[in-house]
Amino acid sequence: MIENDKDYKFSGKFEDTKLIHIHTKDKCYFTINALNKLIEVTSDIEDKKDYIKKEIDFNLYNNKLILLRSNNLIIEEIEKI
Repeated sequence: MIENDKDYKFSGKFEDTKLIHIHTKDKCYFTINALNKLIEVTSDIEDKKDYIKKEIDFNLYNNKLILLRSNNLIIEEIEKI
């Protein structure tokens, strides 16, 4: 059981045999590619090198799983069982 969500990472299978690496920040779970796509669609930053400068309010994505599937951003609500 995870008691706090700081610096936890885990990998899991998603859709057949693909393995993805999930990162977490303030109860938001995401892949790096999905995070980059989120920055792309929510900001006016044109150069990908500048993505690092974009601050994301992770509180907007509490209890969300952010993935990229076929270049489409997927944001799913997650809940504790």
